[in-house]
Amino acid sequence: MVVLDSATTTSQPVPIRWVMRKSSDYNYDELAHIFNETRIDYIVPMPMNGRRMEDYVRDYDVDLRNSLIVTDPDGHPAGMGMIAFREQRAWLTRLGVVPHLRHHKLGHMLMTGLIERAYALFAKHIQLEVIVGNEPAKRLFHRHGFEGERELSILNRPPARLETQPADDIQVTALEGEALHLCLAEQRHTAPSWLDESASLLKSEDITGFSACHRDGSSGWVLFRKARFQMSHFAINVPPTYADAMLTALFHTIHKSYPSLDAKMENFPAAAPGMAALQKIGYIEVFRRIEMHRDLR
Repeated sequence: MVVLDSATTTSQPVPIRWVMRKSSDYNYDELAHIFNETRIDYIVPMPMNGRRMEDYVRDYDVDLRNSLIVTDPDGHPAGMGMIAFREQRAWLTRLGVVPHLRHHKLGHMLMTGLIERAYALFAKHIQLEVIVGNEPAKRLFHRHGFEGERELSILNRPPARLETQPADDIQVTALEGEALHLCLAEQRHTAPSWLDESASLLKSEDITGFSACHRDGSSGWVLFRKARFQMSHFAINVPPTYADAMLTALFHTIHKSYPSLDAKMENFPAAAPGMAALQKIGYIEVFRRIEMHRDLR
């Protein structure tokens, strides 16, 4: 536990004795409640419950012992920040401060603490995402040495009639069993985000997918999680030359196979080949994130 002083206002110099605690001191329901409190007025609503928080921690390798909750002296949570590790990379996520307690430099305290933990655990690189339009958070991350690298699109497609037809020179085949794992072992043409890396999808047992093969031998695939009402966690690997044609064929087959399911795609690189095909299939951009990076020297 770390105690930190912070003045409340310039006219009231008596400091608040903020306390930094480990996220592992809280259960998943409590963590979800703290997260929701920090997001009450957020640009994009992202409500969580205990089960979803537990899945989030598992799927994305969040380290609760090194993730942080900042509280007031009475133990009331004021903010949170989580950190995940994969090999020598760290990912910062779920950073937020309760609205009425902002402007006390709590975001700065949380970022400083998380970066210190990344150093202590020998991470060589840190990454995070910030929603386009969240300028206060973006300024905070810039002050801590992060630079934006690419924009990532969050796309939705409700169940709807298919208006496009795939090309005849591409054959689509369902993937099962070991074939799914072989796909996830491949290096992708476009680097995935933390959310759709193979390490994230391998945590789930409900992965399915399809492969596409062009008549010249070029191939690609799309994998995703299929739940009762929604498809999500899409992982995509198609050659740039045939991105539009392959994605048209693949997603035509996906939505023809599961016509009643909603689809949510997170972190598709906005500048990647294939965006036009997704839009023609019916995917609508909801918002964007900026992926930011910092090397630790």
